[in-house]
Amino acid sequence: MATNGVLYGVCGQNVYSISSTWTLTLLGTIAGNTTPCSMADNGTTLVLVDGTTSGYTITLASGVFAALVDPTGAFVGADRVRYLDTFFVFNKKGTPIFYTSLSNSTTFDPTYFASKTGAGDLLVSIEVMHREIWLLGTKTTEIWGDAGSAAFPFQSVPGAFIQHGCAAKESVCTQDMAVFWLSQDP
Repeated sequence: MATNGVLYGVCGQNVYSISSTWTLTLLGTIAGNTTPCSMADNGTTLVLVDGTTSGYTITLASGVFAALVDPTGAFVGADRVRYLDTFFVFNKKGTPIFYTSLSNSTTFDPTYFASKTGAGDLLVSIEVMHREIWLLGTKTTEIWGDAGSAAFPFQSVPGAFIQHGCAAKESVCTQDMAVFWLSQDP
């Protein structure tokens, strides 16, 4: 459910808004893909990613669906998107890298990216909890927070390193005040 109170869903290639009476309204279509999608919104725009190099937006006030267009080339797709402190946060699939949008925007700066630094394992998934980004790798997890830096707003939280990674990217979820996932360690 988005912050505007509307439920959005993807079935096959079709993106729908879903009313409280379970009426589906087709908003648009995504590229042919069978992987799970991920969505997050900032109160005005919802961003949808599907594991490809494409991304999509839905304007919450109007329901207008569109492809996410980034002329800088800094948006490289993702299979997970989250929202934190005015930034959309994305994982760069198959790498230890995550990146963000600019503040309050769906535009990108090619320098707004970082890599897991505590260990050399690849990033499996991301999650946001307690206004922190959880970077779940294959063998380890580290936590980053908003430091407010102009060069890149986020930095590793000192001492926040977990010796367990994620064995199944779709297992990551939050409940109450905790992050849960199917764990594995080195």
